[in-house]
Amino acid sequence: ESAISHKYESERKDRWISVEDRLPSESGKYLVCYGDGHVVLENFMAGVNMFYACHSDILYWSEIPEPPEEIGNEQQ
Repeated sequence: ESAISHKYESERKDRWISVEDRLPSESGKYLVCYGDGHVVLENFMAGVNMFYACHSDILYWSEIPEPPEEIGNEQQ
């Protein structure tokens, strides 16, 4: 396994937060990972401390990453 792929896997694992550890502190859209492995975008409502989702088996959540710098620079 190369150092680059190891670094990528490490970064990828670090961004997912277990719903058992904590929930987002602000309302908004977040990536969520369900128990079956599907990753989707869901709304979180901080006032009631829950995701607005059809299913209750959300295991992990993550903030939506920024687009790559190359894309961000083209839009300016």
